[in-house]
Amino acid sequence: MNARTWKVAGWIMALTGALTLAHAGQGQDKNRGGHPKGKYSGREEMLKRYDTDGDGQLSEAEREKLRSDRAARRGKHPSRKEIMQRFDADGDGQLNEQERAALRAGMKKRHGGERREKMLRKYDADGDGELNAEEMENMRDDLYERRKAHGK
Repeated sequence: MNARTWKVAGWIMALTGALTLAHAGQGQDKNRGGHPKGKYSGREEMLKRYDTDGDGQLSEAEREKLRSDRAARRGKHPSRKEIMQRFDADGDGQLNEQERAALRAGMKKRHGGERREKMLRKYDADGDGELNAEEMENMRDDLYERRKAHGK
């Protein structure tokens, strides 16, 4: 399985987890990635990397550099907007359980379920075939640490 496949799987799982928390009205004490506030300083890292003039805000040119870098990393992976356009059948801006199931089915069909099986083997501690909140947190922590180690 290649790195691109893992990126997509990680992104989809992170998106699904974030949408689930937002839908349930939980996560008040968590950042957008679902991690406790302050645990992962994504904004500070972003500013350190892209705020070239050091004013604490991103200018239009700095934002454009950020966007182009993200697009280059994403490659052919769909953006959140593209995923929502394709799978948000009721148009409410959130994926309900049926829409998330369609998303998962589309990913499984597209990649034969290999990524999911490998992910489950690694992170499904209780062996029930699904990732619970604790297992998803462990997966997100692992992905964060791997990205951090690779300077992403």
